[in-house]
Amino acid sequence: MKKKFNVLVVGFGYWGPILSRNIQANLRFNIYSICDSNSSNLNKAKNIYPSCFFYSSFQKALNNSKIDIVVISTPTNTHYKFAKMALIKKKHVLCEKPLSLNLREVKNLISLSKKNKKFLFIDYPFIYSESVTFIKNIITKKKLGKALIYESIREKAPYRKDTNVIWDLGIHDFAILQHLTNRNPIKFKVNAIKTKKGYKSDFANINLYYKNNFSAFIKLNWASPIKIRLIKIYFEKGLLIYDENEGIYKIKIYKKSKQGFNLEFPLVNFNETLKLFIDYVGNTIITDNFKNFNFNFSLNLTKTLLNITKNY
Repeated sequence: MKKKFNVLVVGFGYWGPILSRNIQANLRFNIYSICDSNSSNLNKAKNIYPSCFFYSSFQKALNNSKIDIVVISTPTNTHYKFAKMALIKKKHVLCEKPLSLNLREVKNLISLSKKNKKFLFIDYPFIYSESVTFIKNIITKKKLGKALIYESIREKAPYRKDTNVIWDLGIHDFAILQHLTNRNPIKFKVNAIKTKKGYKSDFANINLYYKNNFSAFIKLNWASPIKIRLIKIYFEKGLLIYDENEGIYKIKIYKKSKQGFNLEFPLVNFNETLKLFIDYVGNTIITDNFKNFNFNFSLNLTKTLLNITKNY
């Protein structure tokens, strides 16, 4: 196997440690250095990865020539600056979602990535999950007939000041929908509510309408005490339920029959979603298949989210 790729992790607050754990577990990567301007976060990192190099300055951390890929897990308003600096230094980049709330910035980063032939990965992990891959196969092969309605509930997540609940939780559904349908919605309705002072919208109900009479209904909520990650997809010949919180049978299928419905529990692997995403990142860098890298996915996803959230 080729030498391990040295990773610089920027931001070790909430999501940084989770990303780092999955990266370090991958045989293609080595957590080489960690950067955080918060001394408490940096001390936490030192206890977990004592053999790493540690920095409070991103510029100093980036100047280390041994770094191969920069993993960005910082507030959204810093993503563009850090990703741009890393790409200029000709480092691969893996950035926490959302990449940016500004379409021009996303386009600039994609252009810079192409120019320097360095990959720009965005953390949309669910499109790599085995459950979503299974659902994609059901839709593509029309095993339950035509997909009619997508219904999703995502509740409970840490409050963030850098964005709203749509860009934080909702982005997962938009990524999954774009992956499953290869389409963007043609019409939408949004009801977003702010209930907590000092934060942006923390509740949202979104209706999306696509060509060929396909619709999606998404409910988002930061404030719930109960974590819910539930997707239902209604088909001509049945109903598929995907519950990310289920330990074993994450997917259930209710097939229509003359007597009503027959319940099936398909056997689907349930490797950790982030593990599969990091596997994809490592395999992509190794194969260096730059010509076939899908930059349009992030671009189209950003356009959709900006259209939906322009008044929120």
